[in-house]
Amino acid sequence: MRIVSAKHPLVIIVLAMTMIACSDNSGTPSQAVTHSTVKAMQFKHANGLTLALPDGAFQVEESEAGFRIEPPDAASMRNPLEIEIVLRIDEPPGAWPETKHLGNVVARYRTEVAAGGSGGDEHTLTAWISCSTGYVVVHQFQQLEPPKEPDFSPAWTVLGAAHCEKPTTRN
Repeated sequence: MRIVSAKHPLVIIVLAMTMIACSDNSGTPSQAVTHSTVKAMQFKHANGLTLALPDGAFQVEESEAGFRIEPPDAASMRNPLEIEIVLRIDEPPGAWPETKHLGNVVARYRTEVAAGGSGGDEHTLTAWISCSTGYVVVHQFQQLEPPKEPDFSPAWTVLGAAHCEKPTTRN
């Protein structure tokens, strides 16, 4: 990431206005964000799930059906958010009352809040998109003390960066 010095206030204003213009009232990107100047790291699972995430934006660890993702500074956070993205063969069960456009795909999603312990309430976003080989499902979990509200933009970024390719092995 390049840090712009304060002696370039116009650049900072333009960047801030661009960020505001590319989000809706929920604080999440209103469409898939692409930056030709940002170096993307490619992650490909044997099942064909592929992510292209901004370099250094996340720590990514492969799991059995996808990836576990967290912020790079998760070790220093009291309640770090946790993201898991997986490729499923079957459509995710349950009610999916909300939709969100991510570029040219529509994600179905739901949010849930459960009473937590000393760290506050537990907030979960579960969302999915269909792809050529199944369904890409993302879960973001975050525990927050009131009055803080969850920021699900990391999960939307991850889901917007996902696509499916031909698997390299059969699961």
